[in-house]
Amino acid sequence: GKGYYYDKIKKVISILITDYTLIAENNKYHNKYMFHDKNTNSTFSDIIEINTLELDKLSDKSDESELYNWLRFLKVSNEEELNMIAEKNEKISKAGAVLKKLSDDKRTRLLYEAREKALRDEKARIDGAFKDGEKQGKLQCIEQGKLQVAKKLVENNVPIDTICRSTGLTVEEIEKLK
Repeated sequence: GKGYYYDKIKKVISILITDYTLIAENNKYHNKYMFHDKNTNSTFSDIIEINTLELDKLSDKSDESELYNWLRFLKVSNEEELNMIAEKNEKISKAGAVLKKLSDDKRTRLLYEAREKALRDEKARIDGAFKDGEKQGKLQCIEQGKLQVAKKLVENNVPIDTICRSTGLTVEEIEKLK
């Protein structure tokens, strides 16, 4: 608030977990960003920190860090893999038990499935809109191309019936180009 000293500001840590590559510049699954001056190699403040965790960059070979094990936990695709990871870490084992309990709860499972369906539906809508836009754009390009060709043919005094056969345009459309 107004009048407070900066030492009262709370640190903000943002954690972005993705199942796709977010930082293409390196192959590290964990990146940490802060306010930093490249020229002096000094950090302005540690009050803001952004951590990226990219599941798709996780190697099959463990680096033995606790973070690696947690990310493997987030990435598991079956119960066998979950059990294998849980054996190595008591905290992950407890989290796995909670996950199993939630999975067994019908209401929670239905909420999860509804959320997954909503995400798939949204992706399908976006993909469909993109494909429709792409198709419409191609059709507009074709039409523009036909008009440009027809205009050149008109300028070169090519007979209208020849232009109609060549471009598929109507006599009225060609007359508008004159």
